[in-house]
Amino acid sequence: MSGDNEQGEVMNTPVPIIFTVFPRDDGSLNRRLVAALRIPSSFQIAPPNPTDSSIRIEDRPGMTVYILYVNTVKPCSQQEL
Repeated sequence: MSGDNEQGEVMNTPVPIIFTVFPRDDGSLNRRLVAALRIPSSFQIAPPNPTDSSIRIEDRPGMTVYILYVNTVKPCSQQEL
């Protein structure tokens, strides 16, 4: 996303970001977490090659994604400035 790829291409951060958490057999959450980002349309045919070995590009079948929007920005008042 920031241009850290072989081509030096910068891409806008796509929405949504899909997180997958893998539970253990006992139901507790594992530390393994996968974040999946949709590659913007202009890069779909030939996406830039990541230079970070922990990042990989994979094809996924089409899916319906539901989004929960959470506003985490606290409005500031004049007194807080």
